[in-house]
Amino acid sequence: MPSSPQTSSSTAKLGFWSFLARELVHVGSNRQVVLLLLGIALLPALFALIQITSAWDPYGNLAHLPVGLVNLDTGTRFANERINLGQELEKSLLEKKNFDFKIYPSAQAARSAVDRGEVYFAVIIPPGFSTQALQGRGEHPANLVLVSAEGNSYFASTIAKRFATTLSDSVNATLEEKRWIAVLHTSSGLAQLKQALGELRGGASQLLAGTSALHSGSQALAQGIAAASNGAAQLHQGAQTLSQGVGALTDGMNRLSNGIRTVVGRLPSEAQLDQLDSGSHHLADGASRLSHGLHELEGGSAQLASGSAQLKDGLGQLAQGSVMLAEKSQELSRGLAKLDALKLGGPNSPLSKGIAEAYTGSLALHQGAAAIAEKTAQAASGATSLSAGATRLSQGMSEADTASRELAAGAQQLGQGVQALVSGTRQLNSGMQSMAARLPGEGDLVRLSNGAQELSQKSGELSQGLNKLAAGSQQLSAGSGKLERGAESLSRGIELVYQKIPASSPLSGDARGLATSVVPRNENLHPVPNNGLATAPLFAGFSLWMGVLILSMFFNYSHLPETARGESQLAKVLVKLAPAALIAVAQALATGGIIAFLMRGAVANRFGFFLVLLLGALAFMAVAGAIMLLLGGAGRALVSLLLILQFVSAGGNFPIELSPPFFRLIHPWLPVTHLLEAMRATLFGSYAGDWFHPALTLLAFMVGGLVLATLAGRRWVYVKDEEYRLEPALLS
Repeated sequence: MPSSPQTSSSTAKLGFWSFLARELVHVGSNRQVVLLLLGIALLPALFALIQITSAWDPYGNLAHLPVGLVNLDTGTRFANERINLGQELEKSLLEKKNFDFKIYPSAQAARSAVDRGEVYFAVIIPPGFSTQALQGRGEHPANLVLVSAEGNSYFASTIAKRFATTLSDSVNATLEEKRWIAVLHTSSGLAQLKQALGELRGGASQLLAGTSALHSGSQALAQGIAAASNGAAQLHQGAQTLSQGVGALTDGMNRLSNGIRTVVGRLPSEAQLDQLDSGSHHLADGASRLSHGLHELEGGSAQLASGSAQLKDGLGQLAQGSVMLAEKSQELSRGLAKLDALKLGGPNSPLSKGIAEAYTGSLALHQGAAAIAEKTAQAASGATSLSAGATRLSQGMSEADTASRELAAGAQQLGQGVQALVSGTRQLNSGMQSMAARLPGEGDLVRLSNGAQELSQKSGELSQGLNKLAAGSQQLSAGSGKLERGAESLSRGIELVYQKIPASSPLSGDARGLATSVVPRNENLHPVPNNGLATAPLFAGFSLWMGVLILSMFFNYSHLPETARGESQLAKVLVKLAPAALIAVAQALATGGIIAFLMRGAVANRFGFFLVLLLGALAFMAVAGAIMLLLGGAGRALVSLLLILQFVSAGGNFPIELSPPFFRLIHPWLPVTHLLEAMRATLFGSYAGDWFHPALTLLAFMVGGLVLATLAGRRWVYVKDEEYRLEPALLS
């Protein structure tokens, strides 16, 4: 048995270490395998590096996030100050640069921008924001409108909500500061100032009413004094006439007395008796008229005495009132001078002008009152003299009336005596003696003449005093008119100040409204049920690409049977990718069905949703197939790398603007980016429902992949037909 040793020697074991060394040498002898293993070894680290750097500091890049800003606030007045919170808020946001703010002219323009995906959210400061914020009413708070679209970016919507709260707190803090400033400056003395101005307004109203009454009274006084002056002039003329008449009467009475005494001493002759009889008749008639005139003159002198006494009393009271008016007007002038020096409301304000006019009027009033006091004092002195003279005149006229009555009786008796002269001279002599005894004495006639002269003199002085008083009353009327206009201006100025000053602190509303005056109100144009569904577009694209990667590991894209040599390059690519494409379509339909089920049927555009999923799966298949045909087995590493890059660069977790510059650069050149946009448009209605343009981009990726695969398909590996048939289409 010679073969036994040979058999035993050929099946001898090499040993563990020898076998391991031979395997390592075999692996290391293939450079492509070594490079592939090194790539696979570095792939987790590269994946970790990409993931960490992509999310290194997203919040530090918020300044790149486009956000809309609309300010429709026009401001309001608060505590006598113009405040525009919307303008202040807009200025603060633009200065701080929390985001990349884009200014829009209207709320609708900002909403359209959010809807189109031009900005991730928008801050709208509505009309009347300042008014509602400063009022601080809990039932009607000022709203900062935050317009977002969760379907566009759930992460950006979350940032918007947080920013709304922070912004509201900031505005509330600013409002609290402004309110407390208003409280410190107005609440302490506002009520007292309002009350004092109310009292001053009442005093100004009373002053206006008093000056109006004074002006009316001064006008009436001027008219009355003018009438009194005219009456005094007429009285002076009458007194002069009376004085002349009394002088003539005195002379006549003296002559009559002498004549009677002569008659008594010398009895007349018959002819003289005839003449005397005729003269007695005339004398009787004249004496009767004289008695009647003296009786009326006595009544007039009595009225003159009574009126002069009343005039004396009235002028005394007028003199006292004029003195008091002069003193009070002087005090009023001093007070208005002090008030004018304060320049309330400013040098050119209605109040300051009114006070100046009131001060000028008060000076004129003081001058007029002083002049009235001087003239009324003189008039009162003349009225006193007039009253005394009128009293003496009344007494003399009373005596003259009595004497005239006696004269009339004597004349009648004389007439009877003359008629009875024929009966006897003795009766005539007796009658003449009786008549002579009843005639007034020389002293009475002198007193009557002196009283008439004094009445004429005093009435002249009264007329002069009343003329001066009339001139002073006219000045008083003019000054009171100026005072009335000044008081009216003062009243208007005080009323203006009173209306401008609030009755109490400008703060209003309730405690809750003052504490939280600004409440954010979020508007969600494209709501998403939850965060999981918000990430559905990203993970759907990730899953479809993962499916393509798995298919690349099972399908051998470079092997073809010998019988296929004569076919065209495009036919070879389509036939080779067809089985994998059919499976990719099945993956897309299954993925879409699961997402539609999770959405509970609430898909914005069901047809478009499934269509873009199919286009995405075919585009991924075409791109991955082109890579595999171009690089062969090494292409699987590039497909895996693209899986990682697209996951972090498509903008699925957070806006791409928050990523580093490299990822923002490659973002638009990756197919998952456009599938993500198309799925958001069809699932949630994002980007104004525009899925057609990203679908066209996916179609372009699919056509481009097929073109690249056709150009790269020259590296075919042909095997015998029987060997190709013996191997299944799916290779492990």
